[in-house]
Formats: sequence, structure tokens, C-alpha cells
Amino acid sequence: MKNRKQYLIDRALQYRLGVELMIIVLLMLVVPFVFYASFLVENQSVPGIRTHGVVGGLLRYHWLSLILFYLAYIGIVYVFVVYYSHRIAGPVHHFRRVLDDMAEGRLGQQVHRRKDDYFEHLGGSINRVAGTFAATLSELKTTTAALSEMANARGDGDLSGHVAKVQEILDRYTVASIGTEPSVGSSGSDRLLAYQ
Repeated sequence: MKNRKQYLIDRALQYRLGVELMIIVLLMLVVPFVFYASFLVENQSVPGIRTHGVVGGLLRYHWLSLILFYLAYIGIVYVFVVYYSHRIAGPVHHFRRVLDDMAEGRLGQQVHRRKDDYFEHLGGSINRVAGTFAATLSELKTTTAALSEMANARGDGDLSGHVAKVQEILDRYTVASIGTEPSVGSSGSDRLLAYQ
């Protein structure tokens, strides 16, 4: 398990999530207070007078304690938001990095999963996809190398040109070694020998 050295990994995502959650929490605190205060005003039994200044009076006397309470509550919520959003943003950051590497042709990179992170199953799926692609491309490179040797031995220039083009396309990808590569069957050169 890697240490969490930096809690703000994707600042835009984490700040947006934090602000949205704090707005929801504030609404959850303020709206019930307004309804409760309205209930107090409507059901207050002052003989002969219905005062609507009760809420204003409550706020005038307790404004400092309410502000301190809300600030403390927002601070506590912020700490939890940063902690939990880190558990979301960290894996998303790793997924994006591995997928960007795959898009640029560097196959074989793996998502490093940490204990207690969210999306652990998705990281495993990305690792399996990367492993399958890496194994398949390795097999294709082996097969085209064997096919190139056969085309050169037979003196078939057209086939050699097409194989060279396929090799050029395959050379755009680098395949790093992955710990557990899925088995994809027999190698390409074995299949070529069967077709001769």
C-alpha cells in the first residue's frame, strides 16, 4: 500500500465536489431551521399579539454562535470531503494516466491499486485490458517477424511490402512486461508453420 502523500490530486474535481457537498450540507441545515423558526412564529401563544420578529430576535441574539457553528460544521465537512474525494480522485488520476499511456502506444502500464480506494474493480479491469492488448501485440509482432522471414525466403516482394507496413504499424506500440499476462494460445510462428 502506497502512502498518501498528497491529498489534493485533482484539485478541480475535489474542490468542485467539496463546494457542492458543502452547499448541500448548508441547505440541509438552513432550510429546516427556517421551517422550525416559522413554526415557532406561527404557533407562538403571545396573548393578543402575533409577533413575526421572533426569528429576527433569535438571529440577533445568537448570530455569533450560529456563524461559529456553521464555520465549524463546514470545516469538518471539508476535511471529510478532501479525504473521501482523495479516495475517488486518486484512482481516477491513475486510470487517466494509464489510459493516456495506452492511447500513446505504451502498453503494459498497470493501475496501481491501494487499499481502501474506490473503483478497485475498475482498476483490475483496466489492468486486464492492458495485459490482453500487450500479449496480443507481442503475439502479432512475433507472427509478423516469422511472416517476414517466410516472405523474404520465398522472394515475394508484395508480401514483404505488406508485412513491412504491418510491422511499421506495430512498432508504434511498445509493450512493457506485465506481471500476469493472459495466455492467448500458441504463438504466431507455430500457427504459420501449420499453414505451410
